[in-house]
Amino acid sequence: MAHKQQHLQYLDRSAASLHCAKGLGIWEWASTDSGVEPDFVMACAGDGYKEKGNINTPLELAINNQIDRYSLAMDAIDPIGATLRERLPKLMFAGAHSKEQLKNIQLDCLNYAREYGIDKSEIFNWKWLF
Repeated sequence: MAHKQQHLQYLDRSAASLHCAKGLGIWEWASTDSGVEPDFVMACAGDGYKEKGNINTPLELAINNQIDRYSLAMDAIDPIGATLRERLPKLMFAGAHSKEQLKNIQLDCLNYAREYGIDKSEIFNWKWLF
């Protein structure tokens, strides 16, 4: 895929082709389940692009489309259509504080991008640690 902005690439061409051919898979390098039933599973599809007619940084665009790491974490804490008690009871009390912290990080990143026209270096240079 070609784009004017740099984006994270999680799989090389060969791994992406294999993953798409299977239709479903576990990325071992991104999984923390250690072979047991996970608490939460995230799945994505290239759908729902929202453009506001602006020139955005990659993170601004991801936040606008609610596909950035902070929005995904907030969705995991408080999924649409289910109460926290039903989905992740372990996060019931800590969830509100975590969502507040994640929203504050989002707003800080957006303010930085609007002021300087680029994402913060810790966003732009972020690497998956697993």
